[in-house]
Amino acid sequence: MKKVFGLLGITALLLTSCKDDDGMGQTSFSESPRFYINATLDGLPLNLKAGENSYQMYTSYEVEDSVLLMKGLLAADTPQLKRALQIIIRGSEIIANTSSPDPGSALQQGPLPYCDPSGSTVQPGIYDYFFAADTVNGHIPLMWKTPNSSYYGDSCSVLGISKESHNNFSVEMQSQGPLSCTPSVKHTIYTGQSEKAQLYILKSTNSELQAEVQSRIGNVKKVNWQIAGQNAGSGYSLTHSVIGFQPGYRVKAEIEFESGGIEVIEKVVLPGSPTCDINIDYRKQGHRVPNAHNLATVELQYFDQNGKMYSSSYPNAQGYFEIESLGEYLDAAASSHKHKRFSFLGDAILKSADGSTLQVNNIFGSFAVAYP
Repeated sequence: MKKVFGLLGITALLLTSCKDDDGMGQTSFSESPRFYINATLDGLPLNLKAGENSYQMYTSYEVEDSVLLMKGLLAADTPQLKRALQIIIRGSEIIANTSSPDPGSALQQGPLPYCDPSGSTVQPGIYDYFFAADTVNGHIPLMWKTPNSSYYGDSCSVLGISKESHNNFSVEMQSQGPLSCTPSVKHTIYTGQSEKAQLYILKSTNSELQAEVQSRIGNVKKVNWQIAGQNAGSGYSLTHSVIGFQPGYRVKAEIEFESGGIEVIEKVVLPGSPTCDINIDYRKQGHRVPNAHNLATVELQYFDQNGKMYSSSYPNAQGYFEIESLGEYLDAAASSHKHKRFSFLGDAILKSADGSTLQVNNIFGSFAVAYP
């Protein structure tokens, strides 16, 4: 069953046709929001507004495989869609009674994962980190210190790091073999970024330390150095006298990336050969959970000027979507049919059936969806 409604956002009392399967007549709306979408599409501006250039806000709902689908469509012409954007929000549970399903948590404020046909979805704000030793020492026993546990071995993983509870966290790796010039290294990682770097010891004697920072992902803008808690200058590389420092002093690099991201790396240094330098490498990916029915997920669809459809629904979909505010959209003449108005923001990579892609950035707007 599918219900279709047309909403026109203007600045006065609204009177617009509201059609569905049962042939409902005219419907008056007493509110006057403007439905719109602003974004950049492959770097070019996309600005669509209901009430301008024949654009209207259409809403509908249907039940598909016992899942409620709530749809909002901003388009100038239907059923042929060109330069149109559709948002589809799926219900939060399998419903047995299709006459009065409850939208539930799928229409709450906060982030929603993108619909993913692979059978699992990426949970917004939660990441999996996989760590490995990066060393020229060969095989040496290592001990890891992580926010939730300690691990022995050459690699470890930390699952379920939430940026809400961990804006940053530290991981430390210690050599458990013979003493080396770098018996431990510690990374402080900020969860909201993907940039990362490494700190290398180039020379370590009783009189001088030489070190440098190299980027692995992202462009480094600035590096501030400390040795044993004392400022030691700035720059990508460091040459500093360590006369008077006791063996086992700590060198620290605070790394700022051009994106604004930050990483902090610390090493405990003993004089010796730089070939004993140890490092941590890691990769970050979104935390995935089983979700075969794509419950409580969202899909973005964009139709280009030729009517070609691009969607966020594909395996391992990338991006972010959040409902910032949520409220009722009053429909006095059709009170049995409910509407939610919401504002949203997000980023997404959209793909078409032929594999071509569109990058949608800084997407925000005001939409509506209908539900029983």
